[in-house]
Amino acid sequence: MPYLSNALTPTDGLRERLEYLVHHAEEERTVRVLQQKQQMSQIQQFHDLFRLVAEGWFSSIILPKLDMLTEMFPNSVAPSHIPMIQSATITFEQGNGYVIRAKFSINLRENFETNSIVATCETEIFPMLIEYERIATAEFPCTEEAANTLATFLDEHIVRFTDVYLTVHKTNSPYMKDKHAIDPVCGMDIFIADAAATTMYKKTRYYFCSTECLQTFEQDAERYYQQ
Repeated sequence: MPYLSNALTPTDGLRERLEYLVHHAEEERTVRVLQQKQQMSQIQQFHDLFRLVAEGWFSSIILPKLDMLTEMFPNSVAPSHIPMIQSATITFEQGNGYVIRAKFSINLRENFETNSIVATCETEIFPMLIEYERIATAEFPCTEEAANTLATFLDEHIVRFTDVYLTVHKTNSPYMKDKHAIDPVCGMDIFIADAAATTMYKKTRYYFCSTECLQTFEQDAERYYQQ
């Protein structure tokens, strides 16, 4: 019984011993509550600072960079920004010469232990047939002065995402198996999903880059079939 070790003895009355224990327990609880309040106050102050800095980074750095990435791809959807969780995502749909769906996200979260901001870049490609860096993180001081370092980090990983996303659409990519065809008339290599026309001839489907090539094929289909 640590409370009794240096204060009371077995000869003291029961009430004195109980009152002593209760009194010291109350003192400890009061100190603990005070410490918790101070800690919560510090956490709230940092949380408010984090939100202020994060919102500034999104408006001045992150969203403009994501808008720039969106402009590069006709199959991209404008960034969806969720301020409540400090996150923004671009979705890349199938179409316009791109047959693979993808997402690129940037998230910010607070690290209370170090009073810093953790930035995460996340890449998702559907389905996943090749190895690529899915998640990259870096930690920054929760100050406006860290904006340039954050911008450099984002630039690097936006470029990495773009490189991977373009690579998976190359003809020899595993993603492109059975996704492209040769126009039998002009010999153009085209994406099946973007073929301007298609037709069946003797149980074989042909794809064309234009309706003009289809018309030429139909005028002498046997010729192209023999090829």
